[in-house]
Amino acid sequence: MFIVPEPKRCVVTSDKKLFARNSSIRFIAKPSLYNIIQHHFKVFKDISIRNDAELSLKLVLLKDCSCLDTKDEEFFSSSLSKQSYILKTSTEDNSALVISNSDIGLLYGAISFLQLLEKDEVLSCPEAVIYDYPRFEYRAGLRWLLCGEACRWSYDWGDGRANLIARFKKKLDQCLQSKINMVFFDGFDWGTNKYDGYIDDMKELSSYAIPRGIKLVFGGYGIGIGGWGSGNILTEAHNFVPGFSKQKNRKYYPDGPVYKCCGNNPKDQKTREHGNCRSKEELNKLIAQDLIDYVKKVEPGALYIHHEDNNFYTESTEVFWAGRCDDCRKKWPSDKLEDYDGAAGAIAAGYNNLCRALFSVENPETGYKASRDCVIVPVSPAYGDRSESDQDWDKLITLWTNISKQ
Repeated sequence: MFIVPEPKRCVVTSDKKLFARNSSIRFIAKPSLYNIIQHHFKVFKDISIRNDAELSLKLVLLKDCSCLDTKDEEFFSSSLSKQSYILKTSTEDNSALVISNSDIGLLYGAISFLQLLEKDEVLSCPEAVIYDYPRFEYRAGLRWLLCGEACRWSYDWGDGRANLIARFKKKLDQCLQSKINMVFFDGFDWGTNKYDGYIDDMKELSSYAIPRGIKLVFGGYGIGIGGWGSGNILTEAHNFVPGFSKQKNRKYYPDGPVYKCCGNNPKDQKTREHGNCRSKEELNKLIAQDLIDYVKKVEPGALYIHHEDNNFYTESTEVFWAGRCDDCRKKWPSDKLEDYDGAAGAIAAGYNNLCRALFSVENPETGYKASRDCVIVPVSPAYGDRSESDQDWDKLITLWTNISKQ
């Protein structure tokens, strides 16, 4: 049997096979999930047709618990993942049964059933029981962008907008069939004027991805003007790409004197001017409003928000945090990255500003709700590197732990 990813537990219960073309597949779910599952039904039906599997679909609410045994109940109580599912195929009544506590778990169970199908003279399926949940909550596809998180779509082949969208949708269906649920989709800026129809296309693709359990990741800088400047490998991503607010640090807005704050590039002190001051509330409001405007237009599944581009613990201390302005120094006096009253506090404050803005966005017309549908992925300062000492690595773990706690 070939199922992607490999299930946590899979037992073939007999050497008999059911005939899939005439089989039925039942979904066992909570009553509260009934409405949202309808979206997944259409997705699964479309994919099953493309796999030449004419299946009978039936939804059974969880109040009918006759199908659950003690082992099933223990599995769901011990699994913390919302993507957990049980799949049972039976030759006795020529049917498949998918059980889950979540809508996406039901969909993944159904997809595993499609992967079980064997195409020979007839379409058949082994009799088996599968208990499955993911080891990682998010499993990301990276081939959409030419440079990992940044720079140009690899699936834009110059054959027109309609073909581009059709190709994207095909790739999203392929992602679902491998249970890939996150795609590094577009970056590395927050611009929406990339071509005529860009905003409509992004909303269409986001609405296509959501019922497939896939989050489209849009990446860019969180600081006003990002990057290290030209002369780098990823010049498109690093050459001062505008971040949220597109503002510099100013004593007052819009035309106040520019001042330096947290460092980015030690070779270019101007990068300390580019909208990276966390203590400036007027700047924070401009950043928040820019994020709100962007999310309303695009309706992303995730935002990959990159702040100052620093690697090592020592570098981040000396370049990033030691260069903070007097107001930031008063608010967060500790010179240590990992302290609550040091960089951990300042970085958390910056992300909290973005989260508050993000969670305010809703669109009743499309059903998009950012607090539910969008994830913020925080990146840097201080990646950490395998060449660092164990002591510095432990400090970086403490830094991001303390950021998360705040």
